[in-house]
Amino acid sequence: MASPSLAHAQDLPSPRLVPTLDPPWKQKDQAQDPPRNGDPWSSRPRAVSLQGGSGGGPLGFGGLSFEYAPTRWFVAGAGGGVTASGATGALMPRLRFPITRWLAPGIGLPFSAGPYEYVAQAQEQCALAGCGTGYRTTRSWSMAFWGHLEPNIEVRFPNGVTLRMLAGYSAVLNGHDDRCTSTLPGGCPSSLGERRWYGGFALGYAF
Repeated sequence: MASPSLAHAQDLPSPRLVPTLDPPWKQKDQAQDPPRNGDPWSSRPRAVSLQGGSGGGPLGFGGLSFEYAPTRWFVAGAGGGVTASGATGALMPRLRFPITRWLAPGIGLPFSAGPYEYVAQAQEQCALAGCGTGYRTTRSWSMAFWGHLEPNIEVRFPNGVTLRMLAGYSAVLNGHDDRCTSTLPGGCPSSLGERRWYGGFALGYAF
């Protein structure tokens, strides 16, 4: 009859010098697989950006925007900024066309609103006949509504940093709502200050 200590020793597993290998057809634990990098345009649909540039853009000289992309092709955004005439707010939808994992040209159709004043003036050259006449014309809107056409190029870095370079054309949509004063003999010009070109950039983080 074997002693209890000997029987216990026989029940212990023998040490293996070579680790047991799983057969190739055995399914692996998905939780242990390394993370896969998806499409950066879809996996990071939200972005917060600081935007700056010339004053004709939807956020003026500079502002803060938030964007959400329900698909990789369309981005909806909103933001606020500062112009020479005061604060402005904007809605900024745009189409995006990714051509690589990090580069996407696009076209935006922002809409913005805020107070606006345009001043055009010139000094009188001389008091003699034939010299240039001095004048000052001021057009002001308590609330001007702008439409923008904005081609842009967006660069998306692997760590989520995003850079968008943009240029555009702006037009006042309610041109007849202004209050105008002018020293010109013919009165106020009808469309002075209603069209502007602009350029700028947006630097932010996508998540």
